[in-house]
Amino acid sequence: MKDDLLVKCVEDIYEHYARTAVKNFNQDGQCFPQLHALWCDPGQGEITNIVVIDSRLVIKFFEDSTMKQAMMLFVDGMLTLPPPTRVDEDRPADFVVQISEAWAVTRQSKAAADAVTAPSKCADRREVIIISVHSKNRTFSGACPIHDAPTRHAEYNGMMTTTGGGMVRQRETETH
Repeated sequence: MKDDLLVKCVEDIYEHYARTAVKNFNQDGQCFPQLHALWCDPGQGEITNIVVIDSRLVIKFFEDSTMKQAMMLFVDGMLTLPPPTRVDEDRPADFVVQISEAWAVTRQSKAAADAVTAPSKCADRREVIIISVHSKNRTFSGACPIHDAPTRHAEYNGMMTTTGGGMVRQRETETH
């Protein structure tokens, strides 16, 4: 898939999943962790197949740091190895979408904090919904903030664009 088609495809995937996660959070008050494997038509960039990973497995992946590392190996395997025979595909997934609630800190507050302090332990942490679109060579992510006032709700936020692994720009932000 050409780079410009890849970026357009990823932006569309991110926007769909981020808006859906925010909508569901605002209806249900929570966001369950999710993994979705996606296959695309290489010439058109259109999604041809989606496999939702069993939620019982995904929830296990979020139990502790060892399981989170196992999840990243699982994601890598989905993107590099042929899928199980029960999946109607003969090649690895083009993308894996990962959705979960998480704690985040701003770059300024993280720089001020001890470098080894986990965001969940920082006093000025913020709750967000993280949406990551993993491809074979890159990961594209964004964070939709969760607010407590006036009522608990999530807000759509555009995807961060990555180059060489670093976040470089944020697309427009919109409140709903």
